[in-house]
Amino acid sequence: MEPTREQAYQRRIAELEAQIAELKAEVARLSKQVAKLSKNSSNSSKPPSSDIVKPPKPAAGPRKNKIGGQPGHTGAQARGQGFLNVVGRYPDIEVVDDQPANWNVSTAASLTEAVLNRHPDLRAVFADNDDMALAARQVIDNAGLGDQVLVGGVDAMPSALEAVADGRLLATTRNPSTRIHGWSVVAGAFAATVGVDAAREQIPFFVLADGPLVTAEVDTNPAFNDAPWKRINYGFSSIAGQLWLEEQFLF
Repeated sequence: MEPTREQAYQRRIAELEAQIAELKAEVARLSKQVAKLSKNSSNSSKPPSSDIVKPPKPAAGPRKNKIGGQPGHTGAQARGQGFLNVVGRYPDIEVVDDQPANWNVSTAASLTEAVLNRHPDLRAVFADNDDMALAARQVIDNAGLGDQVLVGGVDAMPSALEAVADGRLLATTRNPSTRIHGWSVVAGAFAATVGVDAAREQIPFFVLADGPLVTAEVDTNPAFNDAPWKRINYGFSSIAGQLWLEEQFLF
């Protein structure tokens, strides 16, 4: 006997709740790893020989590093290609390294340390997700290059939004995962109602679940003091709103 539509919905909800629990556990594990990576001889019992050697202060230069996600992962592929599309508009920027870290913060930290040793004049790091970006940021700060190297990520996780607000990350961009998965459930329910063939005809092949770029920049153009609606975001930062949406699972 086939399950009813309500039973199918409940089963899918249970699956999603289980996935959320797994992701929370993974975030907790990664947070512990990042905490370990931040230790050096000045704040722990680690010997000085384990510290990252601070390179000499280099001259400014447009060198950039990219830390990729998992090879073959469609999300990593799209983020990587988006990075290349944008960087390709600026011929003076040199991408000195582009390696996958498989979403692993320890690997991201190791790659960052290695590229800093090879290119002490590095100016920016882009990572395919926020966890790796924050791991790179910690390595850069430990090397004393926090004022030189800009870092950006993807996902707009709460920790990354807070890092953008306090200047540790230059930017992140929203990965609207709740909408992506929620809309998939709606599309599945629609297909179950009208039939798969009809759904294929009526639902567009590509549906954009867009996510905004999040920076700490606020539009304070004084020319619009009397017309604040002309300012970007009405002259407000979007970070507080993004955090609230995430807390309500509305992003």
